[in-house]
Amino acid sequence: MKIVCLSDFHGKKEYLKKFVKGITLEKPDLIFFAGDVVRGLARGEELLESKYRGWVPNREKEEIQLEEKEDMDSYRAFYNAFGETQIKMMMVPGNMDAPWTRFFQAFEAEAGPKGNITLVHGAWTSVGNYLIGGFGGEITESQKEDFFVLQFPQKEVREKLKRVRQNPGGKLMLFHTPPYGYLDIDSGRHKGIDAVTTLIEEHRPALAVFGHSHKAKGKAFIGESLLVNPGAMKDGNWAVVELEKKGVKFYNVL
Repeated sequence: MKIVCLSDFHGKKEYLKKFVKGITLEKPDLIFFAGDVVRGLARGEELLESKYRGWVPNREKEEIQLEEKEDMDSYRAFYNAFGETQIKMMMVPGNMDAPWTRFFQAFEAEAGPKGNITLVHGAWTSVGNYLIGGFGGEITESQKEDFFVLQFPQKEVREKLKRVRQNPGGKLMLFHTPPYGYLDIDSGRHKGIDAVTTLIEEHRPALAVFGHSHKAKGKAFIGESLLVNPGAMKDGNWAVVELEKKGVKFYNVL
């Protein structure tokens, strides 16, 4: 099975035609997208500033209100481009794909009608002999946030992914948060918050794809599980996995 791995698009609509052209030429069986369709710059900056200043973040800030149109334009362009390929895509949201209501409404309205894009956030789905599951956003120790960014406590993640049957071909998994210490240049942020590694060790997927760490593209292993971070689409990066051979090739459209 050939799988194209993508992550961290961050609204770079001008790159979409190049990505679609390259991916179509590869003729993959599946596309995995590990989150962050939008930039979410104003929301992210307000959350960080409020933590630094010790105040309550302001949802009504003008820049945040104006960001909704940019978000919806990014969602629409992204889903239209990948919907037209008719290649099956599995995806989870990134931490910047907030608010949750906007992300989910955009998915239902723009991705749902395409028929080839599946959201595997906190769920499992079957494709051929494989069972594919995942969880998006930033996985935290106990924090939960769904407006400025998407954050989910590890207890919730483990609970939603634990009930799963076995499939003959095994499992494939998709996260936004990297497993601590693996292809994560910012791994200090996740120290002690390692639900992803634990989940990989428990489920033993043939492949686990994640993003978030924009500059840390590469491959690694946890046991027999192949880990892939394709790098950020916003920088032109993507990867192709030959699953049975556990081979990975990295590309750049720029």
